Amino acid sequence: MEAEKSGLPPWIVLDVRLAREGAHSGIARFITGFSLSLAEELRQRKREGRVPPNLRLLFASKYEPATWTVDLVRHYPEETSFWSGGKGALTSRWDKPVYWWPTGAIKRLKQYTHGDFLWVAPGNFDRPIFVGRLFGKKYFGRVVQIIHDAIPFEQPKSTGFFFGTQFRMRVKNTLNRFPLVLTVSEHSAQILRNLSKSKTVDIRVLGEGVDSTFGAKQRPVDVSERRFLRREFLTAAAFSGTPESEQWITNCRWILGVGRGQAYKCWDLAEKATAAARRDGRNESTLLVRIDGDATTARQFDERGAIRLGACRFLKEQGVLLIPSISDEALALLYRVSDMLVHPSLAEGFGLPPLEAALSGLPVLFRKGTAVDGHFPEGRLPEIYWRGMENSNEGEWALAVSEMLASNVKREKFFEAMAKAQSPRQFVLQSAGLEGAFEWRSAACAFLDALGAHHEFSEFNKDSLIASAASVGGEQG
Repeated sequence: MEAEKSGLPPWIVLDVRLAREGAHSGIARFITGFSLSLAEELRQRKREGRVPPNLRLLFASKYEPATWTVDLVRHYPEETSFWSGGKGALTSRWDKPVYWWPTGAIKRLKQYTHGDFLWVAPGNFDRPIFVGRLFGKKYFGRVVQIIHDAIPFEQPKSTGFFFGTQFRMRVKNTLNRFPLVLTVSEHSAQILRNLSKSKTVDIRVLGEGVDSTFGAKQRPVDVSERRFLRREFLTAAAFSGTPESEQWITNCRWILGVGRGQAYKCWDLAEKATAAARRDGRNESTLLVRIDGDATTARQFDERGAIRLGACRFLKEQGVLLIPSISDEALALLYRVSDMLVHPSLAEGFGLPPLEAALSGLPVLFRKGTAVDGHFPEGRLPEIYWRGMENSNEGEWALAVSEMLASNVKREKFFEAMAKAQSPRQFVLQSAGLEGAFEWRSAACAFLDALGAHHEFSEFNKDSLIASAASVGGEQG
């Protein structure tokens, strides 16, 4: 049978620590979306006889299972399992360095599976340190590393010295020692290829999906409806202010900025450009709404004299509202009720916020030269909707903001056509010639195809697969 030739071991172990309960990050969202689609695709391929019938996904963590994990295992009992163990499990110990816990966990899982497993590490370098005398070089081929970005190579001053040094060292070691390395964009893949030109196994691109929540609903056209939905969003974001301050904020034009406060994100440029655009008579009541749950950013706002409005912080003179981390549902609502998104980041391994915003019907102003360039074919979307900037000139960014906010015939026709479509997402993808793009199933298929093609797994023994599955069954959580 075709399944007998697939060469896949019985256990694909996915490290899901970074997607624990309450985690809000790009990698956490990748893990949850990727895991769901992988389970669905695995079920389908089993039915078609394209993978071994006892092949399973084992979600491994040092924490208690998150709700999404429990739901997934219940929905796909024949395809998925959960295991929590290893040194320091269910405690804060073995959190740093990040490789301490997986080094112990993978030794345990090696025993349970008789070495017939894959360990999938979906973090930038969050993987076990393999030492030949402990594991043997033959197990190097059992690690699948997904490197989401290469920002410390593009922007070496964007991270702390020790973190950046460790990141660069571990990524280079990963490229040189482990045969199967994957990433999420062609932009990152090319950077990684240049770091290890002698690598014989190509770095495959998985891509990323965007949850169907983003762009499923039309943007409100009526002003009163938009203001009502903005108040709903502020309530969800734990905003608490006077009726006057809430009214002023909801009546403003919202320029959105989503992302953490690292230097390479250049939020100071977004702030200055918004302030300059505000001096334009047409944009007097313009507000920069920042979404950033980092405690460091909150402290910086406090030091600048921000007014506390519940969980939010408001710099009134500068016209900046800081909102902490929010759920995907609240973020999808925010994209619907904002006026545009500004993304001046100098480096992006994939760049989710600009893509999510664009699929939600929100105009996007972004920096060229990052992975964001690859989201849509150049010229397919009008500049009043999807516009890239070449430099950091404050005046040019301010002018671009004003132009994208201004009403004109081309802009109105574009949004009228969007309002008549089934959804903003469907309209934008159709306009860009990318119908069906940014689905998690594509990433799951690319992943399974990469594993099946990998020479390390060209053969497997049917009897050992059944024995391995039976031995680990009693240990799973």
